[in-house]
Amino acid sequence: MCRSRTRLPFPILNSFPRIFSQASSAASVSVHTSLSTDTTVALRLKSLGNIVNRSVDIAEREALSNSLGELAEAYEEGWDSGSDEDDD
Repeated sequence: MCRSRTRLPFPILNSFPRIFSQASSAASVSVHTSLSTDTTVALRLKSLGNIVNRSVDIAEREALSNSLGELAEAYEEGWDSGSDEDDD
């Protein structure tokens, strides 16, 4: 699992609804989010690779197909960004 943290505040846009009590006096708020994926992404990338193999010109097909295959493998095996900043 890759974890990343930043103290960068999320700016409150002028068009943003006034739903936070401190929003009237602050220009930004703290935001906590989570992003996760499953093997569905890998399956869709493989499916896209099959479409590429049938419809893209042969000169571009191999490079594009290989790139999609590498992305699919990364989602299956777990993607490591190389950052161990938060690994305690």
